[in-house]
Amino acid sequence: MRRQFKKVTEDYLSWLKSLGCVLYLPLSEDLQDKISGEYIQLTGNGACVWDSTEGMYKFTDPSSTGQHIGLIANDINKGTFPNNQLTVLHGIKRVSTSNYLKTIAPNTTNGNTSLALCACYNASGNLANFPNSYTPVAYMMNGYSNRVFYQEGAVFASYAYYSSYLPSNWSTSGDGIKIGYVNNSNQRSTSWYMSEVYLFNTVLDLTTMRKIQGYE
Repeated sequence: MRRQFKKVTEDYLSWLKSLGCVLYLPLSEDLQDKISGEYIQLTGNGACVWDSTEGMYKFTDPSSTGQHIGLIANDINKGTFPNNQLTVLHGIKRVSTSNYLKTIAPNTTNGNTSLALCACYNASGNLANFPNSYTPVAYMMNGYSNRVFYQEGAVFASYAYYSSYLPSNWSTSGDGIKIGYVNNSNQRSTSWYMSEVYLFNTVLDLTTMRKIQGYE
């Protein structure tokens, strides 16, 4: 699928907010979260570089564990998800073809919590599973009911809930969203392109996800 370029209008943002959107990173012109107005604050570890050919930012995870690329200092925390429900959407194009992807995460140093919002393909963050082309993926957690992985506008698989990924069980260091937090050696120096990142504190249906990701 070719990347969809969206015009970020006030009407579009209002619609997203009505659906429960708490984070929206178009990553098409700048590093701003359009919901909070905050920008990704880069740490100097790893890299985040604009690629004019791809029309996307290229992210590279830090080379040392315990580090992250950046932080969005918004007010997102476990209380943002009172019903333990969330939906997260990404547009990903891999650069590295091995190692494990780490995209967005709660503000944490805990390994399990750091995986709760990460992009997956075939229900895995292993970049060996991802296609070479730009690919929309999504993940939904419906409290204690189930969790569902989506890719390319369709359901991939549904699983039972995973307790460590429930927002009420997150182990966090404060508010905000980390970008590219590395807690394991198989994530170090991993590179990928990323755009159209959304986080909702609600469960979206497939039709709505497809509309957001440009399939409808």
